[in-house]
Amino acid sequence: MTFPRLHMAPKPALPGSLYFPTHTSTKCKCSNDNGLQEARRDRRIRKGGIAASLFILSSAISIEGLLINNPSLAFSPLAILSSIFVASRLPVYIPNPPLKLNEDVEIRDSPGRGMGVFSKRRIVEGTYLFDYIGEHLDEAMYLERYPPNTPGASSDYVVDLTNGDPFALDPIFIDGANTNASGLARWINHGADEASRNVRRQHQHWPTRVMRLFAARDIEPGEELMYDYGTRYWEGREDMVR
Repeated sequence: MTFPRLHMAPKPALPGSLYFPTHTSTKCKCSNDNGLQEARRDRRIRKGGIAASLFILSSAISIEGLLINNPSLAFSPLAILSSIFVASRLPVYIPNPPLKLNEDVEIRDSPGRGMGVFSKRRIVEGTYLFDYIGEHLDEAMYLERYPPNTPGASSDYVVDLTNGDPFALDPIFIDGANTNASGLARWINHGADEASRNVRRQHQHWPTRVMRLFAARDIEPGEELMYDYGTRYWEGREDMVR
């Protein structure tokens, strides 16, 4: 694994502000074939089916509310759906600018894991670390780049942002394989146990879909940063070092 190119940190913001890091995500340019077109068509059908079901259910509840002269029941579906939508689109609060390479953290050998990210100073719990940066892929782009059951198609540096999507109908992936198009987060290793997992993930769906990393507890100088990759990541990778 080659040493990463230095990642230039975005312009700092005032502490405690709602900070939006400005980074560039490269869009993958992939061609389409009949199989991918069918996958997209199937997804559109599923979206339409779920939307129609929700409309019929909310309409039935509203009509029932009107028939029994209960305005609260009549407008409750709209209120519930609006609340769910708004809550799922709130941006993630960021209390500080991202950490800097060679100032706050460093990248060096992690025994048995290749390279890893290590703290150079004490990082207090709740500190914003940085985003997982890379190429943004939709489902078709991801499947074309990493076809299932294909030797050599390794998606080791891909993060699935589907987490938080209740119907998993709009999957977005971030591919950090290219060191020139990614950042520090790609070098963070998996924590095999709770004691080693000092980083937590948080997915943001609006205004941009990203995965943000925070200190899950106080991190001491020289300690390696790790988080839980999740059980889905290890499917088919059972022989890899964790």
